[in-house]
Amino acid sequence: LVDLVLNAGAVFGLLACGCLRVSRGLANSNQTLLMFAKKKLYLEQLNQRQRWDAGWCLAMWGLAVAERLRDALFRVPTELRAPETFLPVVSFAVTSGLLAALLFSSLRICLSLHMIIDNFSSDLFYTADFLDAVENWNMLQALLRSSSSGIQHLFLVLLTTMLAAVTCGVIDFLHDPGCQTALLAPAILLAGLARFIWRASAVTDHTEQLPSFVNSMSAEASPEHRMYLVQHIFYSQAGLYVFEAKITTGVLLKVAYIFGMAMFALVTKVVTDP
Repeated sequence: LVDLVLNAGAVFGLLACGCLRVSRGLANSNQTLLMFAKKKLYLEQLNQRQRWDAGWCLAMWGLAVAERLRDALFRVPTELRAPETFLPVVSFAVTSGLLAALLFSSLRICLSLHMIIDNFSSDLFYTADFLDAVENWNMLQALLRSSSSGIQHLFLVLLTTMLAAVTCGVIDFLHDPGCQTALLAPAILLAGLARFIWRASAVTDHTEQLPSFVNSMSAEASPEHRMYLVQHIFYSQAGLYVFEAKITTGVLLKVAYIFGMAMFALVTKVVTDP
């Protein structure tokens, strides 16, 4: 069941990011963020951090495929091995590779958003120009909104895939406790998806810390301009939105709590039923 969920997640993920239909929302968002990074002269730093993310996604994919191959070799005796034995491994490698690519695309967007917020904070700290910061914040807010529009479908697909895969994994384990080694490879992929979901929520958390940061700055010459910027940032309610729902760490913790309680109820019901 877990593999079926991952296959469906890969297909719907490709649909969400526009690979299988005429849609360039995600690609346009990434291109806009790269152009902004080039304009603000931190493109090389962004590329370096993206290479780290690419290496992490590649290592995660390689580890998952290696674990699935080890499990396949362990389950089938040497004398019974045939080319058909490795077809499930190849299928898993393709599916997990697609999910790793989608994960990297999503991490790129989140990393770019993190860095434009850091760039805004750095510029404001060194210039202390609160009036100019209002215009910069309006531009940053527009980038956040456009990026949210480009990534929201993929975010929903990856979140749903993660929750559905965990549910199916629990069901598989309850029906066949001996399949726990076969669940290790999907668990590695799910850890990567959880990392993306957490980083996406951190974008909003990052923006919510800005009013406190601005308010702590010295503004002896223009305290009213500083206060205006603080209120402007606070009431703009900028962040990462998925279909007009603001994604924060608090929201994800609530989702995780409700999902955990549902899984606990499911396990309890299955174990206690005769």
